[in-house]
Amino acid sequence: MEQFQFGVVIALAISIATTVNLTFFDIVSGQVLTASTRGLFNPQTGEISEEQIQEFLNASAILGLDDAGRNCPGEIAIYVHGVWSSEEEADEQTDRVNRSLRDSGYQVLLVGFSWDSNTEVSPEGWELAKEIANANGDKLAEFISSFKGVCPQDNVRIIAHSLGARVTLAALQSLYDNTEWNNIKVTSVHLVGAAVDNEQISLNSEHCLSNSPPLPCSGQAIESQVEEFFNLYNPEDNILQSSYIDTEDDLALGHLGKENRIPQPRNYNQDNVILEIPPFRDADGNGQDNCFDTFIFIYGDNHCAYMGYRKTIWNNGAIDVVVRDWTS
Repeated sequence: MEQFQFGVVIALAISIATTVNLTFFDIVSGQVLTASTRGLFNPQTGEISEEQIQEFLNASAILGLDDAGRNCPGEIAIYVHGVWSSEEEADEQTDRVNRSLRDSGYQVLLVGFSWDSNTEVSPEGWELAKEIANANGDKLAEFISSFKGVCPQDNVRIIAHSLGARVTLAALQSLYDNTEWNNIKVTSVHLVGAAVDNEQISLNSEHCLSNSPPLPCSGQAIESQVEEFFNLYNPEDNILQSSYIDTEDDLALGHLGKENRIPQPRNYNQDNVILEIPPFRDADGNGQDNCFDTFIFIYGDNHCAYMGYRKTIWNNGAIDVVVRDWTS
């Protein structure tokens, strides 16, 4: 019954299958820069495509870097989108983050990490998306390693939304486990509306034994590979407080923060950002009802608004909190 309820609620909540009309938003800085693994995983089966195995994530090629490191930008930020986002929607979200960062007074080279999250909108599709998210952890770690190999002194920051949190935590685990990569440090990680269990950041591996699909507790990797780690949670997130609980039988890290009883990494911080999500509809400005945009009543009621809102008067969502943390 819970699985059925999840499928019904999610189908109503996120009509992600519709394609964003790109005329609804203006690209702030020209073309959106993207590190993409699209096509590498089959969204119907989760299997890797043998035909598509190639070097997707060469940072020098994507960012136009001199391999000798003579034009390193000094800092990059990576935005990792969540579940059921098409390639166009992932680009829109990245642009929205970019605009919100600039509106908040922070100029940085932003790269969208685009992955095959557009599985079927169903309980089975959700499970498959989690598997694909796990597998993309290695790919995100590969991109970070590629960048740091050319620009070792540059900062790398990550902002991850929803199921993008699983991609990010899997990437940190890859950096931690790989002896060639575990000297790489990520300057900061911000999870916004994180769709992972609230025990996931524990230092105690026993707290994540029931994680499906398997993903080790992330506490050790967070402590080892990240300078500052932030979880921006929202008690009124209209997806995490309903659909996530129904299907996972657990609370999400992005809903009420971490489980109280678990030991946390020394560099873990969390902040309630409910008041950063005003009760406005249509955060992506595409004229369609996504993410329960029809049912917006109080602050916090918009899972897709952490990145900001495309309104007549721009609202930066929770990105101004990200900037505050970066600059404090």
